[in-house]
Amino acid sequence: MTLNLLLGRRRHAGKAVILADPTGESIEPAVAALSSELGKIQHVVFPLPDDTTRRHLAPASVTRSRHADLWHALSTDERSRVLLAAGPTAAFLAPVMGPVAITVVAVCDPRKASVEGCWRAVLGPFSELDDPPDEAGSEKERERWLSRVRAATSRLELVRGADIAPLTRTVAAELGLGPKAAARAATAAASAGTAGDGSRQRDKPAHWLDEMIYSLTSAPKEEQSARSRRRRSTGTSRARGGGTPRKTQRSRKRRRG
Repeated sequence: MTLNLLLGRRRHAGKAVILADPTGESIEPAVAALSSELGKIQHVVFPLPDDTTRRHLAPASVTRSRHADLWHALSTDERSRVLLAAGPTAAFLAPVMGPVAITVVAVCDPRKASVEGCWRAVLGPFSELDDPPDEAGSEKERERWLSRVRAATSRLELVRGADIAPLTRTVAAELGLGPKAAARAATAAASAGTAGDGSRQRDKPAHWLDEMIYSLTSAPKEEQSARSRRRRSTGTSRARGGGTPRKTQRSRKRRRG
């Protein structure tokens, strides 16, 4: 498991973007596609322990410490040049980087996710959400956790990550790339990626927190924009096609007179 940093040649005036995909499926193709559109950049890769292969998972506090140490190990100049931080656990950088970063988290349908316990990579960055119960418990307890999770993740942009193309376009737009460059990156990432076939079904129920987090997701911004454009286009077409043309109305008035 790795954490990817893309650094520009000079100080970045805008906000950096954090792309977290707990499954890791979209990271490599998205980073490669975005790198080709960003021009001359520095690509730094940090290896991190892969907790998905371990019998005993590291506490969230340990993972938070790893990412904080990694970030603070960068020089001030390097931190100011970061354009993109991407990886399965990249969301752990959100509290460290603070308001200088926009955090996009790709959340797959928990019924089809290739990795179990994705909720740890989403909620782990926030110490106030440590040690959740294994079971949701009563409805009152579930509502309490929903309120806490919604408050914490309001700092994140939770998007449905089944389709890598709109996800890549969303990140490209946040990075300031134009529509054509974003479209090229999305096409390249989709061609190289394998995520989002939706064919895998889990043999056992998903964790209640995975289901809760997925319920808070939205479609990627670029996908929303496309839908909005289609709706506006349909509405305009109906408006143009409906009613009686003005010339016909005037002609009828003349005949009546």
